Amino acid sequence: MNYPLVYLEWEDVLASGADWKEEDETEEWMEDVNAAFTIHQTGFILKETKRYILLCSHYHPETKIAPKQFGHLQKILKSLITKRKIIKI
Repeated sequence: MNYPLVYLEWEDVLASGADWKEEDETEEWMEDVNAAFTIHQTGFILKETKRYILLCSHYHPETKIAPKQFGHLQKILKSLITKRKIIKI
């Protein structure tokens, strides 16, 4: 099976940690992280649905001595993707 290679930019999901923040601290935290976590990534599309894309960073095709294997799997929600470009190789 052929897996398309894709370049994506997507907004990472962030959490502040387990600490509690007052309202002014919450506003400050949101401003600090607002534009800081756009991820630039390439990968092979293994599966795509209406909600998500399943990528792997690398894969090994099936051979006589080893089964097909996939490395660094990521399931990315499509609602987080801001840019997408298929890379032709």
